[in-house]
Amino acid sequence: MPVPARKKSEASGRRRRSHDALGKKVLSTCSQCSAPVKPHNACLSCGFYRGRNVLSTAKAAKATAKIVKKAQKKK
Repeated sequence: MPVPARKKSEASGRRRRSHDALGKKVLSTCSQCSAPVKPHNACLSCGFYRGRNVLSTAKAAKATAKIVKKAQKKK
């Protein structure tokens, strides 16, 4: 297996990793219920997307419960 000829300096590694930082999560508000929503996604609390109802509220409630359960499991 090949071995590097020289040790990489700390500055070189840090310069390479300068673009790996995570950005802030972008959230907008739902036009119907003012709940926080990821852009280009249907609202999970009311099921609306771009002024139209695209999810039944039962499906939306199930999806929200699934996300909450997954988040609690990670903690």
